[in-house]
Amino acid sequence: MVFQIAKLRIEEFSEELKKKNVILKIEEKVLKWIAEKSFETNFGGREVQRIIHDKIKKPCAEELLFGKIKDKGTVEVKLVKDDIKLSFKKG
Repeated sequence: MVFQIAKLRIEEFSEELKKKNVILKIEEKVLKWIAEKSFETNFGGREVQRIIHDKIKKPCAEELLFGKIKDKGTVEVKLVKDDIKLSFKKG
């Protein structure tokens, strides 16, 4: 259930980014990691939202405003050493 919530929230965010000519590429193991971390805290969907906001949306917003993807580009989201890492490529 928590995995499905994470997947849905990421898909919604991906659609928002597409409107700004930004492609979101995310590994499935990132979604599993979000679900696991959210499940541990027993806050369900709210914790999913918090993790996605802190680890993915906030860094993307900064890059959209001031960085490499402000015109268009790609965001790659990977799991590295039990943490989410983002890389930004200019379009």
